[in-house]
Amino acid sequence: MESLFNQPPHSPGVQPGAVPPRTVRTVLLIDDSDDDEFFLRRSLIKSGILANLIRIPGGREAIEYFSREGKYADTVLFPESDLVFLDINMPSVSGFDVLTWLQTNQPVNAPFVVVLSSSEEFRDKAQAKKLGARSYASKPTSGNFFTDLANELGLVWIRK
Repeated sequence: MESLFNQPPHSPGVQPGAVPPRTVRTVLLIDDSDDDEFFLRRSLIKSGILANLIRIPGGREAIEYFSREGKYADTVLFPESDLVFLDINMPSVSGFDVLTWLQTNQPVNAPFVVVLSSSEEFRDKAQAKKLGARSYASKPTSGNFFTDLANELGLVWIRK
């Protein structure tokens, strides 16, 4: 995983006056690939992470989710996410379009957005950073991906 901020990982202790770590309970995967959902779900389980993984199949649906429109108005079935994995290359509405929408219509308690993409292009990474992504990771992820991500973003995973 590559940090977009070039900052050292957060320390495990909370510094006085600092924002406390954010506990991840719901993970949103915005991706049109069934395979990517399968591998992310398997990686979470193998890492011992207890999280509600919700997959949104495309960018248009993601904007509906964040807008709480249609079926996504049901906050029991579709709770607010603490962390979003966003694919860039999707038909119709791309991950960049979703990031642009989030920048303009930022939810009050905005989730951490991590671009999870097969693209290694520097311009894609730079564009993701410009549009507010917290990190950029290439598919497939490493075995330490979730631990590294938590350290980088100041997240706390609920574990078995």
